Amino acid sequence: MVIDFNLRPPLDEFVGEYKCTPKDLENYEKIYPNYRKMHDIVNITVEEQIEGMDRAGIDLAFCASQDTESVGTKKVSSEFVADFCKKYPRYRGLCGVNPLKGMEALREMEHAIKDLGLLGAIFFPFEFRITAADRRMYPFYAKCCELDVPVCLHSSMSFADTISMYSGHPSNLDQVACDFPELKIVAMNPGFPWVSELVGVAWRHPNFYIATSAVRAKYLGVPNSGYDTLLHYGNSVLQNKIIYASSWPILPFDRNIQEIRDLPLKPEVRDKWLGGNCARLFKLEEPAK
Repeated sequence: MVIDFNLRPPLDEFVGEYKCTPKDLENYEKIYPNYRKMHDIVNITVEEQIEGMDRAGIDLAFCASQDTESVGTKKVSSEFVADFCKKYPRYRGLCGVNPLKGMEALREMEHAIKDLGLLGAIFFPFEFRITAADRRMYPFYAKCCELDVPVCLHSSMSFADTISMYSGHPSNLDQVACDFPELKIVAMNPGFPWVSELVGVAWRHPNFYIATSAVRAKYLGVPNSGYDTLLHYGNSVLQNKIIYASSWPILPFDRNIQEIRDLPLKPEVRDKWLGGNCARLFKLEEPAK
């Protein structure tokens, strides 16, 4: 089973920022000249996205709710995501809430997981001007332990220039893993420019995983790209901890899946990266098509 752990369905609720860039993300347009071209990429239907998944051999994909209203962007409710996943069973949902809202957000997250069937939590702390190790995040980690679901956390630099790039340093996730050894953590974006540090965190914590989201797969095999460490250890001691993710529309399905297949991975390791590790972590079964 092949699983894309991180994408956005082509509905305005999910991809609106690619049509009208929020102020916090304007720096991405300066760094990535093609950022504006995303408007054309996301201008498809959900059915067309599923057809693209079929062509690439993707069986399941994850999407997420989001609440960044307090920093001036948007909210995609967990109810909306749960309803979307029921309508389109090729998708699974994660819950993204606003940690600055305290108990309100904590209750919302518990409701999303226990009552709506979302499979875990997802946070990009830099969006809230905090780090993953901020004390305001800790009640959410404790609840994820209680509910026995993974939490997905951004772990890389970002080009949002409203907070230090070090807010995404892997040491923040290492501290969380030390404080919550039972917590299942998925590091979203593999740590650039601190890939080796993130590999070290994953190696030393048994419940720690790394998603390849937003990184073009071929660069994992390019010497001195900054990602080659991930390929080396992901083919050996971390083979059970790497999870494939495209971050569509940032990366196209067909090309990125093929580039994963072209990497010098052991065949059994390639299968783990492309879906086996994610299926085991989230206790997934292959959907009927």
